[in-house]
Amino acid sequence: MFLYNMIMKYFDDLSWIGWNHCPECAAWIDKYFDYYVLDYVHSGELILQMDDAPPLRLKGPCIWWTFPGPRIRFGKKPGDKTTWDHRFVSFRGPRVAGYIEGGLISYASSRPFLKISNPRKFASSMDELINYLSSPAQGIARSVHILEGILLQLHEQSPCPEAFSPPEKRIEKLIGKINSAPEDTWDFHKESTKIKISYSHMRRVFRNLSGDSPNQYLLRARLEKAAALLQQNKLEIKDIATACGFSDIYYFSKMFKGRFKIPPGKFRAASVMQ
Repeated sequence: MFLYNMIMKYFDDLSWIGWNHCPECAAWIDKYFDYYVLDYVHSGELILQMDDAPPLRLKGPCIWWTFPGPRIRFGKKPGDKTTWDHRFVSFRGPRVAGYIEGGLISYASSRPFLKISNPRKFASSMDELINYLSSPAQGIARSVHILEGILLQLHEQSPCPEAFSPPEKRIEKLIGKINSAPEDTWDFHKESTKIKISYSHMRRVFRNLSGDSPNQYLLRARLEKAAALLQQNKLEIKDIATACGFSDIYYFSKMFKGRFKIPPGKFRAASVMQ
């Protein structure tokens, strides 16, 4: 018991401020922060500006750091009707200083962002942390452990692939369309014909850009939309399944549990309790 208590106290020097996943974020934030935020834009674009420096246009998938000191503005300015897929976790505490000193958190104040080379894997890791914080099973220790795994993942990722060729740019646009409407009926053989490449080639390039095959990516996008709707607590589960492109609620429940480790009903209940 003595050793157990020592281990639990080991993680006590970090406290959580907030966390969320907003698939269609349209906010404009303008403030000074006294804590740290790991922000992730999975898809879409936004403006980021530090103090009076020239504004930066960030395009997903990438992360950026919000931190104490400068006046930070980011998001969509009033009048801009577009949205971005936003995940974030915010925290403070003595432990953060150790992350920075040791290089686990690393950024330049003028360019506090980093492109993500495997967006599906990174989104999955962020979702794991956000979902755990929404319904913690083992207290703060496990959440800090997941965060540190995410920070390590940022350092270990391979160089981010860029879309240079016309087919790659078209597939990048296709990925954005899937994110906007995963509930639609998608025929990726037809999409490859539109792009004017073979399906096998399209599938290979799609995986290089997103980290998943087209069908795997579509399934995850549908499940992420379902998770967001469950957190809003406005629709019946069967209606959410239909709204996210699932015609069979039993298949939906099975896939959802496989993705988020708990059934849709328990996921909703945990979210409502927050």
